[in-house]
Amino acid sequence: MDKKNNPFKVPENYFDNLNKRLEKEAKTKHVSVSRVLKYVASISLILTLSISIFIIGFNYDRKEPLLSFNVLNLFSSQNKETPQQNQQQNQYSEEIAWENQVKEMVKEAEQIEFTEEELAYMENYMEEEINEYIINNLETLE
Repeated sequence: MDKKNNPFKVPENYFDNLNKRLEKEAKTKHVSVSRVLKYVASISLILTLSISIFIIGFNYDRKEPLLSFNVLNLFSSQNKETPQQNQQQNQYSEEIAWENQVKEMVKEAEQIEFTEEELAYMENYMEEEINEYIINNLETLE
């Protein structure tokens, strides 16, 4: 190339010293302890916040999310329910559910219509059952 038109110049002994400079730079570059500590601190902070949100977010007695009850109740000692109260509430809710189920079954049973033949068969069956019960339990009935 023509030296007059070439705008780029290489310093003297550039390629002779290139290997030494690269080795020197590779040896001097290292990760600082403060940078590693920053990464460790940020990761531990994220984990701590995540676990805290999970623990506060769920009431283990009720298994409900945080949004369904008052946050202030978590930190107050007055409104905490005992296991007996939880058990009583569960029994009460089960009783209500059972009563509702029985009511629905009664409504469904009231809507059933039987033919004359079906009614006669059921009456005959009931009579046989009653007679068999009386025969088997004759001693206890006296």
